[in-house]
Amino acid sequence: GASAGASASAGTSSIGSSSNSNISGGNGAGGNQIHEHERNDGDIHINNNTSHSDDNDNDKALLTKCPFKPTGYSNTIESITTKCTNHQESITNFSLALDQSSIPKPPPLMLIYLHSPFHQHTTSFCQSKLCSSRILKFLNRSVGDEELVCWGGSVHTADGKNVMSMMNVTAFPFLALVRVRPQSASSSSSSSAGAGSSATSSASANNNANVTRANLEIYLRMEGHKLNTITPSTLYTYISRSISEYQQTQNEEISRTIARQEEINLRNQQDREYELALEEARRKEREKEEEEQRKREEEQKRIEEEERVRALEESRISEAERILYLHGDEPDGSDKSEKCVRIRFMLPSGQRVERRFRGRETIDTVKSFLILYFEKDDGKKSDEYKIKNFQLSSNYPKKALVDGSATLESEGLCPQAVIMVQDLDA
Repeated sequence: GASAGASASAGTSSIGSSSNSNISGGNGAGGNQIHEHERNDGDIHINNNTSHSDDNDNDKALLTKCPFKPTGYSNTIESITTKCTNHQESITNFSLALDQSSIPKPPPLMLIYLHSPFHQHTTSFCQSKLCSSRILKFLNRSVGDEELVCWGGSVHTADGKNVMSMMNVTAFPFLALVRVRPQSASSSSSSSAGAGSSATSSASANNNANVTRANLEIYLRMEGHKLNTITPSTLYTYISRSISEYQQTQNEEISRTIARQEEINLRNQQDREYELALEEARRKEREKEEEEQRKREEEQKRIEEEERVRALEESRISEAERILYLHGDEPDGSDKSEKCVRIRFMLPSGQRVERRFRGRETIDTVKSFLILYFEKDDGKKSDEYKIKNFQLSSNYPKKALVDGSATLESEGLCPQAVIMVQDLDA
Protein backbone atom coordinates (compact mmCIF):
# COMPACT_ATOMS: atom_id res chain seq x y z
CA GLY A 1 0.00 0.00 0.00
CA ALA A 2 0.97 3.67 -0.07
CA SER A 3 1.53 3.74 3.67
CA ALA A 4 5.00 3.64 5.13
CA GLY A 5 4.32 0.27 6.65
CA ALA A 6 3.58 -1.50 3.39
CA SER A 7 6.26 -4.00 2.47
CA ALA A 8 7.02 -7.05 0.42
CA SER A 9 10.00 -9.27 -0.17
CA ALA A 10 11.44 -9.61 -3.66
CA GLY A 11 13.47 -12.62 -4.77
CA THR A 12 15.68 -13.28 -7.76
CA SER A 13 14.00 -14.42 -10.93
CA SER A 14 14.97 -14.88 -14.55
CA ILE A 15 12.99 -12.38 -16.64
CA GLY A 16 11.92 -13.22 -20.18
CA SER A 17 13.09 -11.13 -23.12
CA SER A 18 9.69 -10.46 -24.64
CA SER A 19 9.60 -6.92 -26.04
CA ASN A 20 5.79 -6.84 -26.28
CA SER A 21 4.89 -6.73 -22.60
CA ASN A 22 4.60 -2.97 -22.22
CA ILE A 23 2.30 -0.03 -22.02
CA SER A 24 2.07 2.45 -24.90
CA GLY A 25 -0.06 5.48 -25.68
CA GLY A 26 -1.66 6.98 -28.78
CA ASN A 27 -4.32 9.34 -30.05
CA GLY A 28 -7.96 8.36 -30.44
CA ALA A 29 -11.34 9.94 -31.03
CA GLY A 30 -13.44 11.39 -28.28
CA GLY A 31 -13.21 13.87 -25.43
CA ASN A 32 -12.30 13.12 -21.82
CA GLN A 33 -12.15 9.38 -22.26
CA ILE A 34 -9.57 6.73 -21.40
CA HIS A 35 -9.54 3.60 -23.54
CA GLU A 36 -7.70 0.45 -22.56
CA HIS A 37 -7.66 -2.88 -24.29
CA GLU A 38 -5.37 -5.89 -24.36
CA ARG A 39 -4.20 -7.08 -27.74
CA ASN A 40 -3.21 -10.62 -28.55
CA ASP A 41 0.45 -9.61 -28.31
CA GLY A 42 0.06 -8.63 -24.67
CA ASP A 43 0.62 -4.85 -25.12
CA ILE A 44 -1.48 -2.44 -23.13
CA HIS A 45 -2.37 0.84 -24.88
CA ILE A 46 -3.56 3.79 -22.85
CA ASN A 47 -5.03 6.69 -24.84
CA ASN A 48 -5.78 10.01 -23.19
CA ASN A 49 -7.34 12.55 -25.53
CA THR A 50 -8.40 15.51 -23.43
CA SER A 51 -9.17 18.93 -24.89
CA HIS A 52 -7.31 21.72 -23.08
CA SER A 53 -7.81 24.93 -25.01
CA ASP A 54 -5.94 26.92 -22.38
CA ASP A 55 -2.86 24.68 -22.39
CA ASN A 56 0.05 25.58 -24.56
CA ASP A 57 1.39 23.28 -27.24
CA ASN A 58 3.97 21.81 -24.88
CA ASP A 59 1.34 20.87 -22.32
CA LYS A 60 -0.78 19.34 -25.08
CA ALA A 61 2.16 17.23 -26.17
CA LEU A 62 2.74 16.12 -22.58
CA LEU A 63 -0.93 15.11 -22.26
CA THR A 64 -1.11 13.13 -25.51
CA LYS A 65 2.23 11.32 -25.23
CA CYS A 66 2.61 8.05 -23.35
CA PRO A 67 5.59 8.11 -20.97
CA PHE A 68 6.02 4.33 -20.91
CA LYS A 69 8.77 2.84 -23.07
CA PRO A 70 7.53 0.60 -25.91
CA THR A 71 10.27 -1.96 -25.18
CA GLY A 72 10.58 -5.13 -23.15
CA TYR A 73 11.67 -5.23 -19.54
CA SER A 74 15.12 -6.67 -20.29
CA ASN A 75 15.85 -4.09 -22.99
CA THR A 76 14.79 -1.31 -20.63
CA ILE A 77 17.05 -2.64 -17.88
CA GLU A 78 19.94 -2.96 -20.32
CA SER A 79 19.41 0.60 -21.58
CA ILE A 80 19.53 1.99 -18.04
CA THR A 81 22.62 -0.04 -17.05
CA THR A 82 24.37 1.30 -20.16
CA LYS A 83 23.53 4.82 -19.02
CA CYS A 84 24.92 3.97 -15.59
CA THR A 85 28.19 2.80 -17.13
CA ASN A 86 28.47 5.88 -19.35
CA HIS A 87 27.65 8.07 -16.38
CA GLN A 88 30.44 6.51 -14.32
CA GLU A 89 32.89 7.10 -17.16
CA SER A 90 31.78 10.73 -17.49
CA ILE A 91 32.37 11.25 -13.76
CA THR A 92 35.86 9.76 -14.06
CA ASN A 93 36.73 12.15 -16.90
CA PHE A 94 35.02 15.17 -15.35
CA SER A 95 36.91 17.98 -13.67
CA LEU A 96 35.30 20.37 -11.21
CA ALA A 97 37.88 22.95 -12.16
CA LEU A 98 36.38 23.16 -15.66
CA ASP A 99 32.73 23.87 -15.01
CA GLN A 100 31.05 22.98 -11.74
CA SER A 101 27.61 23.76 -13.23
CA SER A 102 27.94 20.96 -15.79
CA ILE A 103 28.28 18.06 -13.36
CA PRO A 104 26.92 14.93 -15.10
CA LYS A 105 23.31 14.17 -14.23
CA PRO A 106 22.67 10.92 -12.35
CA PRO A 107 21.15 7.96 -14.23
CA PRO A 108 17.34 7.94 -14.34
CA LEU A 109 15.13 6.06 -11.93
CA MET A 110 12.77 3.42 -13.29
CA LEU A 111 9.02 3.56 -12.68
CA ILE A 112 7.48 0.06 -12.90
CA TYR A 113 3.72 -0.36 -13.39
CA LEU A 114 2.17 -3.86 -13.38
CA HIS A 115 -1.17 -3.94 -15.14
CA SER A 116 -3.82 -6.49 -14.16
CA PRO A 117 -6.62 -5.88 -16.71
CA PHE A 118 -9.25 -7.91 -14.84
CA HIS A 119 -8.63 -6.44 -11.42
CA GLN A 120 -11.52 -4.40 -10.05
CA HIS A 121 -9.43 -1.28 -9.35
CA THR A 122 -7.37 -1.24 -12.55
CA THR A 123 -9.74 0.86 -14.64
CA SER A 124 -10.36 3.48 -11.99
CA PHE A 125 -6.63 3.75 -11.23
CA CYS A 126 -5.72 4.25 -14.90
CA GLN A 127 -8.50 6.78 -15.45
CA SER A 128 -8.22 8.89 -12.34
CA LYS A 129 -4.58 8.50 -11.32
CA LEU A 130 -2.15 7.26 -13.93
CA CYS A 131 -3.69 9.26 -16.79
CA SER A 132 -4.55 12.38 -14.81
CA SER A 133 -3.26 15.60 -16.32
CA ARG A 134 -0.83 16.27 -13.50
CA ILE A 135 0.65 12.78 -13.46
CA LEU A 136 0.95 12.59 -17.27
CA LYS A 137 2.65 15.98 -17.47
CA PHE A 138 5.00 15.10 -14.66
CA LEU A 139 5.93 11.68 -16.02
CA ASN A 140 6.49 12.93 -19.58
CA ARG A 141 8.49 15.90 -18.36
CA SER A 142 10.61 13.65 -16.14
CA VAL A 143 11.17 11.23 -19.02
CA GLY A 144 12.13 14.13 -21.30
CA ASP A 145 14.56 15.45 -18.69
CA GLU A 146 16.07 11.94 -18.42
CA GLU A 147 15.17 11.78 -14.76
CA LEU A 148 12.82 8.84 -15.17
CA VAL A 149 12.25 5.78 -17.36
CA CYS A 150 8.74 4.34 -17.28
CA TRP A 151 8.06 0.69 -17.98
CA GLY A 152 4.75 -1.08 -17.70
CA GLY A 153 3.71 -4.61 -18.41
CA SER A 154 0.65 -6.80 -18.23
CA VAL A 155 0.73 -9.64 -15.74
CA HIS A 156 -0.52 -11.86 -18.58
CA THR A 157 2.84 -11.60 -20.37
CA ALA A 158 6.13 -13.30 -19.60
CA ASP A 159 7.80 -10.04 -18.56
CA GLY A 160 4.90 -9.05 -16.33
CA LYS A 161 4.71 -12.46 -14.66
CA ASN A 162 8.41 -12.55 -13.95
CA VAL A 163 8.50 -9.02 -12.55
CA MET A 164 5.46 -9.81 -10.39
CA SER A 165 7.20 -12.92 -9.07
CA MET A 166 10.52 -11.17 -8.58
CA MET A 167 8.99 -8.31 -6.61
CA ASN A 168 6.49 -10.56 -4.82
CA VAL A 169 3.47 -8.53 -5.95
CA THR A 170 0.18 -9.69 -4.37
CA ALA A 171 -2.08 -6.64 -4.76
CA PHE A 172 -3.06 -4.38 -7.65
CA PRO A 173 -2.66 -1.77 -8.95
CA PHE A 174 1.11 -1.81 -8.42
CA LEU A 175 3.71 0.95 -8.84
CA ALA A 176 7.39 0.86 -7.87
CA LEU A 177 10.12 3.45 -8.27
CA VAL A 178 13.50 1.72 -8.41
CA ARG A 179 17.12 2.54 -9.05
CA VAL A 180 18.84 0.25 -11.56
CA ARG A 181 22.48 -0.51 -10.89
CA PRO A 182 24.81 -2.90 -12.73
CA GLN A 183 25.00 -6.06 -10.62
CA SER A 184 28.36 -6.79 -9.06
CA ALA A 185 27.40 -9.85 -7.03
CA SER A 186 25.83 -13.10 -8.19
CA SER A 187 22.66 -12.46 -6.28
CA SER A 188 21.19 -10.02 -3.79
CA SER A 189 18.38 -10.06 -1.28
CA SER A 190 15.61 -7.51 -1.04
CA SER A 191 13.86 -5.81 1.82
CA SER A 192 10.95 -3.43 2.00
CA ALA A 193 10.42 0.33 1.75
CA GLY A 194 7.25 2.35 2.39
CA ALA A 195 5.73 4.85 -0.01
CA GLY A 196 7.69 8.11 -0.12
CA SER A 197 10.47 6.61 1.99
CA SER A 198 14.10 7.20 1.00
CA ALA A 199 15.11 3.77 2.26
CA THR A 200 16.12 1.33 -0.47
CA SER A 201 15.96 -2.42 -0.97
CA SER A 202 17.45 -4.53 -3.70
CA ALA A 203 16.32 -7.21 -6.11
CA SER A 204 18.17 -8.72 -9.05
CA ALA A 205 17.07 -8.77 -12.68
CA ASN A 206 18.46 -11.34 -15.08
CA ASN A 207 17.85 -11.84 -18.79
CA ASN A 208 18.78 -15.36 -19.90
CA ALA A 209 19.11 -14.34 -23.54
CA ASN A 210 21.28 -11.25 -23.13
CA VAL A 211 22.78 -12.10 -19.73
CA THR A 212 21.89 -8.60 -18.50
CA ARG A 213 22.15 -8.37 -14.72
CA ALA A 214 21.22 -5.47 -12.51
CA ASN A 215 20.35 -4.65 -8.94
CA LEU A 216 17.04 -2.93 -8.26
CA GLU A 217 17.06 -0.62 -5.25
CA ILE A 218 13.44 0.17 -4.35
CA TYR A 219 12.92 3.87 -3.57
CA LEU A 220 9.10 3.76 -3.57
CA ARG A 221 6.57 0.90 -3.57
CA MET A 222 2.81 1.40 -3.72
CA GLU A 223 0.15 -1.24 -4.34
CA GLY A 224 -3.37 -2.38 -3.65
CA HIS A 225 -6.46 -0.57 -2.57
CA LYS A 226 -4.64 2.30 -0.83
CA LEU A 227 -2.84 3.17 -4.06
CA ASN A 228 -6.18 3.34 -5.83
CA THR A 229 -7.70 5.58 -3.16
CA ILE A 230 -4.95 8.24 -2.93
CA THR A 231 -5.37 11.44 -4.91
CA PRO A 232 -3.27 12.29 -7.98
CA SER A 233 -1.66 15.10 -5.97
CA THR A 234 -0.56 12.65 -3.28
CA LEU A 235 0.76 10.25 -5.92
CA TYR A 236 2.58 13.13 -7.58
CA THR A 237 4.07 14.15 -4.21
CA TYR A 238 5.30 10.63 -3.46
CA ILE A 239 6.97 10.17 -6.87
CA SER A 240 8.37 13.69 -7.24
CA ARG A 241 9.73 13.72 -3.70
CA SER A 242 11.43 10.35 -4.22
CA ILE A 243 13.00 11.55 -7.47
CA SER A 244 14.14 14.81 -5.85
CA GLU A 245 15.65 13.00 -2.88
CA TYR A 246 17.37 10.55 -5.21
CA GLN A 247 18.81 13.32 -7.39
CA GLN A 248 19.95 15.34 -4.39
CA THR A 249 21.64 12.31 -2.87
CA GLN A 250 23.21 11.36 -6.19
CA ASN A 251 24.42 14.89 -6.91
CA GLU A 252 26.06 15.03 -3.49
CA GLU A 253 27.63 11.63 -4.08
CA ILE A 254 28.76 12.68 -7.55
CA SER A 255 30.30 15.87 -6.17
CA ARG A 256 32.12 13.89 -3.49
CA THR A 257 33.30 11.35 -6.05
CA ILE A 258 34.54 14.08 -8.38
CA ALA A 259 36.20 15.90 -5.48
CA ARG A 260 37.94 12.67 -4.41
CA GLN A 261 39.00 12.03 -7.99
CA GLU A 262 40.32 15.57 -8.31
CA GLU A 263 42.18 15.13 -5.04
CA ILE A 264 43.67 11.90 -6.36
CA ASN A 265 44.54 13.59 -9.65
CA LEU A 266 46.11 16.52 -7.80
CA ARG A 267 48.08 14.14 -5.59
CA ASN A 268 49.20 12.17 -8.64
CA GLN A 269 50.19 15.39 -10.39
CA GLN A 270 52.13 16.51 -7.32
CA ASP A 271 53.80 13.10 -7.18
CA ARG A 272 54.73 13.38 -10.86
CA GLU A 273 56.07 16.90 -10.36
CA TYR A 274 58.00 15.72 -7.31
CA GLU A 275 59.47 12.82 -9.29
CA LEU A 276 60.40 15.19 -12.12
CA ALA A 277 61.98 17.62 -9.66
CA LEU A 278 63.78 14.75 -7.96
CA GLU A 279 65.00 13.42 -11.29
CA GLU A 280 66.14 16.93 -12.27
CA ALA A 281 68.02 17.25 -8.97
CA ARG A 282 69.60 13.84 -9.54
CA ARG A 283 70.55 14.86 -13.06
CA LYS A 284 72.18 18.07 -11.85
CA GLU A 285 73.95 16.13 -9.11
CA ARG A 286 75.24 13.65 -11.70
CA GLU A 287 76.37 16.50 -13.94
CA LYS A 288 78.07 18.17 -10.99
CA GLU A 289 79.84 14.95 -10.03
CA GLU A 290 80.84 14.36 -13.65
CA GLU A 291 82.15 17.93 -13.91
CA GLU A 292 84.10 17.55 -10.69
CA GLN A 293 85.44 14.21 -11.89
CA ARG A 294 86.43 15.80 -15.20
CA LYS A 295 88.22 18.63 -13.38
CA ARG A 296 90.00 16.16 -11.13
CA GLU A 297 91.09 14.15 -14.14
CA GLU A 298 92.25 17.29 -15.95
CA GLU A 299 94.13 18.42 -12.85
CA GLN A 300 95.69 15.00 -12.54
CA LYS A 301 96.73 15.09 -16.19
CA ARG A 302 98.14 18.58 -15.73
CA ILE A 303 100.14 17.49 -12.70
CA GLU A 304 101.37 14.41 -14.52
CA GLU A 305 102.34 16.51 -17.54
CA GLU A 306 104.17 18.98 -15.34
CA GLU A 307 105.96 16.11 -13.63
CA ARG A 308 106.89 14.66 -16.99
CA VAL A 309 108.15 18.01 -18.30
CA ARG A 310 110.05 18.65 -15.08
CA ALA A 311 111.56 15.19 -15.24
CA LEU A 312 112.61 15.76 -18.85
CA GLU A 313 114.07 19.13 -18.00
CA GLU A 314 115.98 17.72 -15.06
CA SER A 315 117.23 14.92 -17.25
CA ARG A 316 118.30 17.41 -19.92
CA ILE A 317 120.14 19.55 -17.38
CA SER A 318 121.77 16.52 -15.81
CA GLU A 319 122.92 15.34 -19.24
CA ALA A 320 124.30 18.79 -20.03
CA GLU A 321 126.23 18.87 -16.75
CA ARG A 322 127.60 15.40 -17.44
CA ILE A 323 128.79 16.39 -20.93
CA LEU A 324 130.50 19.56 -19.70
CA TYR A 325 132.06 17.66 -16.84
CA LEU A 326 133.57 15.13 -19.24
CA HIS A 327 135.21 17.88 -21.31
CA GLY A 328 136.54 19.79 -18.36
CA ASP A 329 136.59 23.49 -17.62
CA GLU A 330 136.75 26.27 -20.19
CA PRO A 331 140.24 26.32 -21.78
CA ASP A 332 142.30 29.53 -21.40
CA GLY A 333 144.18 29.04 -24.73
CA SER A 334 147.57 28.51 -23.09
CA ASP A 335 147.81 24.89 -24.23
CA LYS A 336 149.32 25.10 -27.69
CA SER A 337 149.03 21.38 -28.26
CA GLU A 338 145.27 21.59 -28.98
CA LYS A 339 143.20 23.96 -30.97
CA CYS A 340 141.08 26.46 -29.13
CA VAL A 341 137.87 27.88 -30.55
CA ARG A 342 136.47 31.18 -29.47
CA ILE A 343 132.69 31.35 -30.03
CA ARG A 344 130.44 34.33 -29.74
CA PHE A 345 126.78 33.46 -29.23
CA MET A 346 124.18 35.92 -30.53
CA LEU A 347 121.03 35.46 -28.41
CA PRO A 348 117.51 36.37 -29.64
CA SER A 349 117.44 39.22 -27.15
CA GLY A 350 120.52 40.80 -28.78
CA GLN A 351 122.74 39.80 -25.91
CA ARG A 352 126.21 38.46 -26.74
CA VAL A 353 127.85 35.65 -24.82
CA GLU A 354 131.43 34.44 -25.44
CA ARG A 355 133.19 31.24 -24.43
CA ARG A 356 136.22 29.18 -25.44
CA PHE A 357 135.92 25.54 -26.45
CA ARG A 358 138.44 22.94 -27.56
CA GLY A 359 138.38 22.11 -31.24
CA ARG A 360 137.70 18.43 -30.47
CA GLU A 361 134.56 19.26 -28.50
CA THR A 362 131.23 18.60 -30.20
CA ILE A 363 128.13 20.63 -31.00
CA ASP A 364 126.39 18.84 -28.10
CA THR A 365 129.01 20.36 -25.79
CA VAL A 366 128.11 23.81 -27.07
CA LYS A 367 124.40 23.09 -26.59
CA SER A 368 125.08 21.80 -23.06
CA PHE A 369 126.82 25.06 -22.24
CA LEU A 370 123.83 27.07 -23.48
CA ILE A 371 121.37 24.84 -21.58
CA LEU A 372 123.17 25.45 -18.33
CA TYR A 373 123.65 29.12 -19.18
CA PHE A 374 119.90 29.63 -19.69
CA GLU A 375 119.08 27.65 -16.55
CA LYS A 376 121.64 29.47 -14.40
CA ASP A 377 119.81 31.88 -12.10
CA ASP A 378 122.22 34.70 -11.55
CA GLY A 379 119.52 37.30 -11.04
CA LYS A 380 120.36 39.02 -14.32
CA LYS A 381 118.23 37.00 -16.74
CA SER A 382 114.47 37.35 -16.97
CA ASP A 383 112.17 34.51 -18.03
CA GLU A 384 112.23 35.68 -21.65
CA TYR A 385 115.99 34.96 -21.75
CA LYS A 386 115.59 31.44 -20.39
CA ILE A 387 115.26 29.61 -23.67
CA LYS A 388 114.26 25.94 -23.48
CA ASN A 389 114.13 24.88 -27.10
CA PHE A 390 116.68 26.41 -29.46
CA GLN A 391 118.64 25.78 -32.64
CA LEU A 392 122.21 26.80 -33.56
CA SER A 393 123.47 28.08 -36.89
CA SER A 394 126.83 29.48 -37.97
CA ASN A 395 127.13 32.80 -39.68
CA TYR A 396 130.18 31.76 -41.73
CA PRO A 397 129.96 29.31 -43.25
CA LYS A 398 126.21 29.77 -43.26
CA LYS A 399 124.61 26.53 -42.08
CA ALA A 400 122.53 24.96 -39.28
CA LEU A 401 124.41 23.07 -36.65
CA VAL A 402 122.18 20.07 -36.15
CA ASP A 403 124.67 17.21 -35.86
CA GLY A 404 125.36 17.04 -32.15
CA SER A 405 128.28 14.57 -32.56
CA ALA A 406 130.19 16.77 -35.04
CA THR A 407 133.27 18.51 -33.63
CA LEU A 408 133.74 22.23 -33.77
CA GLU A 409 136.81 21.77 -35.93
CA SER A 410 134.95 19.61 -38.43
CA GLU A 411 132.21 22.23 -38.66
CA GLY A 412 134.83 24.86 -39.61
CA LEU A 413 134.37 26.93 -36.52
CA CYS A 414 138.08 27.19 -35.63
CA PRO A 415 139.68 29.39 -34.45
CA GLN A 416 136.64 31.60 -33.86
CA ALA A 417 133.05 31.83 -34.96
CA VAL A 418 129.76 33.54 -34.43
CA ILE A 419 126.86 31.23 -33.69
CA MET A 420 123.28 32.43 -33.91
CA VAL A 421 120.89 31.08 -31.27
CA GLN A 422 117.29 30.77 -32.52
CA ASP A 423 114.39 30.30 -30.06
CA LEU A 424 112.18 27.64 -31.60
CA ASP A 425 109.33 28.42 -29.19
CA ALA A 426 109.18 32.11 -30.05
